[in-house]
Amino acid sequence: MGGCDKHGFPMKQGVLTTGRVRPLLHRGTPCFRGHGRRNGERIRKSVRGCIVSPDISVLNLVICWNTHCPTSAKREERKHFK
Repeated sequence: MGGCDKHGFPMKQGVLTTGRVRPLLHRGTPCFRGHGRRNGERIRKSVRGCIVSPDISVLNLVICWNTHCPTSAKREERKHFK
């Protein structure tokens, strides 16, 4: 799950807050473009917390369907969505 707020700051998993923070990011973590950086260099960037609040403008998510349905009614319902 991800997204960004109304000012364009990306959401980052693991930041348990609704507001913005400026963590020290290094190469290999999301929200950090490490191209052209020196080895071991870290940079402080503004990111949004992973808790959804009214300030979020875009929310990206994946809907997963349960493949093992115990009743035939759910199977019929699932055929409608395909």
